[in-house]
Amino acid sequence: MNTPANMSHCFTNFKSVQHIEWICHTCLNAIKKQKTPRFSIANKMGFPQRPKELNLYPLEERLLSLRIPFMQIRQLPRGGQLSVKGNVVNVPVEVQPTINSLPHTLEKSGTISVKLKKKSWHSKSVILVKM
Repeated sequence: MNTPANMSHCFTNFKSVQHIEWICHTCLNAIKKQKTPRFSIANKMGFPQRPKELNLYPLEERLLSLRIPFMQIRQLPRGGQLSVKGNVVNVPVEVQPTINSLPHTLEKSGTISVKLKKKSWHSKSVILVKM
């Protein structure tokens, strides 16, 4: 598609494996009308940069999250996109004990094995990390 030069600031430059940049129908219609799409980067609708302090491992994210979401994610029959099926249950978590135990002193620090299980009586763990 030929886009006007003044609309190039609306694109993210994220391309698929086939080197194609996909845009939604709403944005495409706006670009065809020579208008800036409502939800474009030009309207400051991009994601902010993540601070380096928040580059956490998946287990660290779950240990510090205020809620643990439970949901069924299934692949849609066409296109391979993922979809949530059924209810989403958010379980509140008390993170204060975890926060109080951080940071460890050098004498207390060491490598420990942390297992995250869906239920305490399950034999298998969802995530196993040595910290």
